Amino acid sequence: MSYKPMKKTALALIFCLIFAVPSFAQNNMEGMRFLTINALMQYGQKLYDRGDFNEASAVFNRVLDIDGNQSQALQYLKKMGHAPALIQGMQTVDVTNSQSLKEAIEIKKQNIEKLEAQIKQMRANIASESLEAGKE
Repeated sequence: MSYKPMKKTALALIFCLIFAVPSFAQNNMEGMRFLTINALMQYGQKLYDRGDFNEASAVFNRVLDIDGNQSQALQYLKKMGHAPALIQGMQTVDVTNSQSLKEAIEIKKQNIEKLEAQIKQMRANIASESLEAGKE
């Protein structure tokens, strides 16, 4: 009985799982993100309806931290006369100031590039460890 075909099959399965698991995790994160945004929007709307505009503004800005394209949050902020703000670390970025916004976007791009490089390195490490384990 030959174990080489079984090893190859097992190795192929491991590689498939390595690349499939992040996709499943991402889908779960998207679902959680969607639920969080919906809960925050409902809370912000209740605050707005009872006239607590400062708190509502803070909640809607938090929604925009999670999803910068959330149109309802932007509409509520506009109704209240508030400019949406982005949080960059501990610093608030005024989105009405184009220079400040450009700097914040550049920092986010750099952070994304760093994370992508880390993910690529982790995948390479996992693949090489799997190959080494297969040789044993």
